[in-house]
Amino acid sequence: MDSRYMARDTRRWYSSLDLTKSLAAVSVDDLDELIENADNPDGLLADLQPHMNDDSDVWIPVKFEVCPLCHGTGKHVSPNVDSHGICSDEWSEMGPEGQEDYMSGAYDVVCYECSGRNVVPVPQDEANLTKAQGKLLKLIDDRQQADADYASECAEERRMGY
Repeated sequence: MDSRYMARDTRRWYSSLDLTKSLAAVSVDDLDELIENADNPDGLLADLQPHMNDDSDVWIPVKFEVCPLCHGTGKHVSPNVDSHGICSDEWSEMGPEGQEDYMSGAYDVVCYECSGRNVVPVPQDEANLTKAQGKLLKLIDDRQQADADYASECAEERRMGY
């Protein structure tokens, strides 16, 4: 599956960003099921309380890295145009005008990963996180892995004709 489609369909690990303070908010309400299934849900929530705001968001310190999808440009070609690749026959059929449009960015869309910001938030090193924040990020990583596994399984089933 094209990485651009995967970025479009992947749930963000954070609900909002505070760019001035380099913080990402993680909505605890969105993670109720994950927290309930944690080893010590009540203890985890109690440990997270000092990092929460009134909206039940936990603030995680982040650093910003160049977006791996658009490589910092803030845009990429729409996967509807070239997700399967463009073979030489298709390129020829486009003609000079279509080729120029493609090369000039006429088919570009705002990056699905960074939303045009050129960078993506990445949690700070574990040394800068509390134990509870680290556990919360582990739960989020587990959910993202499960989502990716499910998407991969669905794609495999589609290829098999199911």
